[in-house]
Amino acid sequence: MYCDALPKLVVVCAIVIAWAPRAVAAEGDVAVSRKARCEASYEAAQRLKREEQFSAAKAQLAICSETCPDALVEDCARWLADVTALVPTVRLSVKDERGAVVAAPVDVTMDGRWLTRLPDDRPIAVEPGRHVFRFANRSEVSEVVHAGEREHLVEAILPRERVAATSTGSGLPVLPSILVGIGGLALATAGVLTIKGHVDRSELRSSCYPYCTEDDVAPIRTMWNVAAGLAAGGAALVGVAIVLWPKRSAPTATVTLWPQAVAFSWMLP
Repeated sequence: MYCDALPKLVVVCAIVIAWAPRAVAAEGDVAVSRKARCEASYEAAQRLKREEQFSAAKAQLAICSETCPDALVEDCARWLADVTALVPTVRLSVKDERGAVVAAPVDVTMDGRWLTRLPDDRPIAVEPGRHVFRFANRSEVSEVVHAGEREHLVEAILPRERVAATSTGSGLPVLPSILVGIGGLALATAGVLTIKGHVDRSELRSSCYPYCTEDDVAPIRTMWNVAAGLAAGGAALVGVAIVLWPKRSAPTATVTLWPQAVAFSWMLP
């Protein structure tokens, strides 16, 4: 039985002998790689700390803590504490034009990259240096943040989104539209009074002409005078509206006054 097992034992020993140098070499390669990573991160962390690139320095110090021997890990831990203390933070605030804090959500970018959404009362860690903060793409603030600063206040005034004062939901200019409405009403009233005056005059002709008194005629004369005044005022308001109307294509208006009648035509683009 032992004789049968001997060839198998020889084979196993041969395999172990053949792989042993490779295993030792692999362990050596891992050790060399670990040492190289330790040295690189140890040196890079110090350089980045001096250059105040604290986020990158913290990443290198994490590698240093994983790959370096205990003596160097102590240095890395101490530097990590220093870097953490030097990372500045900002606190963002946004108000409206009246000085009230804006409660609606406001997206904030820093140097063109999204940073946070307000309201957010947390201090936010940033790199030292000059940064450009944009609030809802409507207000821009440039601030210099120094190493070690805590809760550097970045405050913006957010202007209201203004709608043109001359526009309404239908797209018509407000003031010209109001003037046209009032002027049109005045012209329509003048037309009604003029027509009524003609009707009343016809009745007088059939009832008392040519013996009608001044008291009979005066109301008709007054009615026509009022109609003429309303027509003139309405035409003036429409004229002002034409001047103020947005100049896309010229609107036209024609007003014709006679002593006893009013004709009006209005054309918009």
